[in-house]
Amino acid sequence: MSQAERRGTGRIIRPLLIRYRPQGRVDLNWHMSPLRDLSQSGARFVSEQAFSLGTALEVQLTLPIRRESIRAGAKIIRTHALSPQLFEYGIAFGPLASDVQHSIDVTVDHFMKKAGRPHAG
Repeated sequence: MSQAERRGTGRIIRPLLIRYRPQGRVDLNWHMSPLRDLSQSGARFVSEQAFSLGTALEVQLTLPIRRESIRAGAKIIRTHALSPQLFEYGIAFGPLASDVQHSIDVTVDHFMKKAGRPHAG
């Protein structure tokens, strides 16, 4: 499924957490934020950390269907300053391992159906 096709699959709003840091910066601590929403191709979250559009991130997501968090690469594709110290980001996941993509797909599908919004994925 292409990035454009995934964009139309819908987003879920669940109390899930994301951990993130700039990609390749293992010297930096992880930051943590609640997700605003999750789709099969990306996510949206709020952070006190300032990042530029296009910043590559390393992310970890905790999903209810897995014991371990999943790791993925992502890129900031949308930014919105909510205040001088608070920012909303939209991220697109990079190419994902098949088991990671499957976990995200199953999570989104499950909560879309639970909410009565089946998607065509």
